[in-house]
This record gives sequence, C-alpha cells and structure tokens, in this order.
Amino acid sequence: MSKVTIVGRGTVGCLAVINFLKFTDFDIEWVFDPDIEPVHVGEGTTLILPENLFKTLGMSANDMIKFQATSKIGIMKRDWGAKGLGNKFLHPFPIGKSGIHLSAVYFQDYIFNLVRNLDRVKIVESNIQLDQLDKLDSERILVCSGTPKNWDDYIFSNLIPVNSCFVSQCPWDHARFDYSLTYAMPWGWVFGIPLRNRCSIGYLFNEHITDVEVIKEDVKSILTEFKLEPNLQRQIRFKNYIRKNNFSERVIYNGNASFFSEPLEATSLNSSLVIIYCAISYFNKESKDLEGFNNLYLQMNSENESIILMHYLAGSSFKNEFWNKAQENAYKKLSRELKYDNNFSNVVKKSLIQTPLLNDLNLVLSKNHQQHLNNENWGAGSWNVESFSVNIEGLGLRDQITSMVF
Repeated sequence: MSKVTIVGRGTVGCLAVINFLKFTDFDIEWVFDPDIEPVHVGEGTTLILPENLFKTLGMSANDMIKFQATSKIGIMKRDWGAKGLGNKFLHPFPIGKSGIHLSAVYFQDYIFNLVRNLDRVKIVESNIQLDQLDKLDSERILVCSGTPKNWDDYIFSNLIPVNSCFVSQCPWDHARFDYSLTYAMPWGWVFGIPLRNRCSIGYLFNEHITDVEVIKEDVKSILTEFKLEPNLQRQIRFKNYIRKNNFSERVIYNGNASFFSEPLEATSLNSSLVIIYCAISYFNKESKDLEGFNNLYLQMNSENESIILMHYLAGSSFKNEFWNKAQENAYKKLSRELKYDNNFSNVVKKSLIQTPLLNDLNLVLSKNHQQHLNNENWGAGSWNVESFSVNIEGLGLRDQITSMVF
C-alpha cells in the first residue's frame, strides 16, 4: 500500500489527514513535534470548511460543541470607508448556510484523538525542519508545519500594511454574537471571534508605525463595548508571504509552511483546503500538471491579497500615517490589477452588473469569461460575485472601482 507523509499537527495538518483518509487509499504517516505548543487562537471560517467536515467526517451542528465552535452567519464590518464612524454592514452568508468559529486547540485535539488509533494512520513524533525533508522515506510529502525559519524560498508582500497582532482572550459563558467582527480602528483593525467559552479579540497593526502600548490602550474601547475581561493577552508578529514554488514532484507545502496572509477575510483555510484538494489530485495521479497547480496557487493568493486590499482602499475615517500608507499600497495594486483582462477584474465587473446603472457592463467582459455570467458561484479568491457586490457597496467603493475597470 502506498503512503503519504503529512508533516504538522496544526489545523491544516489535521484537515489534510482527514481528507486523505476520505478521498485516497494511502496509508498516512503523520509526523509532528509533540513539544510544539499550538497557538491558542479562535479561527473564523467561510462556507468551505463546514462543507468539508461534513463530506469527510459526516459532521453536523451537533458536533460543534466538541471543539467549542459556534455558527458564523457572516462578517460584521464597521467604520470602513469614507462614510465615517458608525458605517456598519454585514457581509452575509446565504440563508441556510454558515461558516463556523472554532478553537484551534480544541479542533486539533478532537481530530487527533479521532484518527490516532486507525490502522491507516501511523504517528511519528519528530521535529522535521523544511531543510530535513530528505530524511523522510516517502514519495509523497505534504508539509503543513509552522512558520519557516529560512526565507530563501519565499516572496514577501510589500502591500499588506499590518505585521503584528495584539490578541486578548476573554472568557464568557456563551457566545454573544454569531458573526465575526471586522472593525476599522485608528491604527489598523480589530477582529472578534466568538467561541462558546471565550471571545478572541485581535488588533492588527503595523509595529513600525505604532507602538504596542498604544494598541493596548486603543483596544480597551472594544473590550468595554462588549463587556469583555481578558485573562490572557499577547503580541504575535508575522510576515505576509507565499512560496516561490509550492508544488514539486515529491513535496507540496501548505499552512504556514506555504503562505501566510493576514486574517481580514478568513481566506487562509479556504486556500489551505484548495491546496489539499490539489495535493490529492496530484498524488492520486489524476493530474500531473505541476505548472498548472503552481499557477493556480499564485493566482489564488494574488486574488485574496486583492480582496484584502479592497478594504484598505476604502480606508476609514481615521487619517494618519497608517491609513495613508494602507490606501496608497492598495491603490498601487488594484488600479493596475483591475485594468487587466483577468479573472479578478472580470469577477469585479460582473459584480458591478448587480447595480441598475450598469446593466450593459457585460458587453465589456472578456469573451473568455462570458460563460460565467450566470454562474452565481463564479468568483476570485475566497469571494464569489455576490460577495464582491456586497462589499463594494458596503465599503463605499462603487464609484472608485468602476473608474478603475474602464
């Protein structure tokens, strides 16, 4: 029986294991260092994760309590755009569908305990670094380990304006809202992830512009608004990056070993599942197109970066060095990207058709994308056409985006 080696026990490693168990006949060698502490964060997801958990494990809403998960009906956004303070709108999920908020630690433990004694899963406790993969006697390796220590094989984003997060973990006895929070703030933005037993509040900012002591003071307004008392606070620094070459004949990378993107739109788990699907297809020899997989990887990450940058293009009512730089960076990419005849620009054009004044916009769409006009699931990155429509309107970007695509 052939095997696949999966490196890493984080959320992405766990998802890789259950998907390879379900959709392949491979034996699974699961390699990880048990001494590495998981990051105690709450994670927001979109529709793709609960759909995948149902397909792989038959999970239902009744199982969510096992990893402190709550339903997520969408993303509540406040204070973005030029409409000023108090501007608020919900990026909703379709009725009858929802994402979930989950505790990373509880989820990882739940999946590990579910599969650890299966005949097809062999647990190997070892700390394997990215430069030590040749030690593994496997023809198929999916690396879902943590942040790289060597950056030679990575490309950094110089457009995403945040590089640090001050996280407050706040216990409560029940979730007080059923959506993720995404609030613009004077020096960045704040996320709120409601779990059953606690709420995670994270303030994303640029530590080269703003000292963390300023952030600690500024986040108090959010904690007070939701009557939250943190019992744990910490600063997490990060880079925004992708791999130069993510798919090779023997090794495919995923999770933080592959990329990291700030969590503004919960795009990371979407991207990780796409990589898992591609890995299954390649290792099953359903497709041998490594160049195609790498091109898809680059396109997916570029489109998700553009989605994130749309929020910074909208800006906020706070005028300072951070927001000026954020808008400038966003304009650099989006003004260029939306002039191209590519998937991203055509999805944006399609989203603008939703407005009565632009009903004839389909005439300027590329012929390569005409077939998608009536496909509601057509999208770019983690957003479909409807998500673009909702956010372009909610962020107050319609006029500016329209001017960019013509």
